[in-house]
Amino acid sequence: MIADSLAREITQRITRGDLRPGQRLPETRLAQQLDCSRNSLREAFRFLANDGLVVHIPNRGVFVRTLTAEAISEIYTYRRIVECAAVAESDLDAIDLSSLDMIITEARRAAEHDD
Repeated sequence: MIADSLAREITQRITRGDLRPGQRLPETRLAQQLDCSRNSLREAFRFLANDGLVVHIPNRGVFVRTLTAEAISEIYTYRRIVECAAVAESDLDAIDLSSLDMIITEARRAAEHDD
């Protein structure tokens, strides 16, 4: 689906920092850059708004969401809960930790190449 693909592309741009918190996302220019219709872009914006990545302000436009200190605190609280539960449920004896350095090195190399 086109809107899904557009939402992924915009998410990547937000994640990379190409689109900054609080930045307005002008429909016409962004539709031209992404070579899509404005209707498809609007649908992608709806997906992103549902995911909390953008905010639609009527009569003003769509903006990259700016996280408040409270929202950031909530994110880290949820991460702590999920990560601790994952560790508690995992069988650390069954995991080969000797390959962890190699995995981290490969992940960093992939990140450097936007892979």
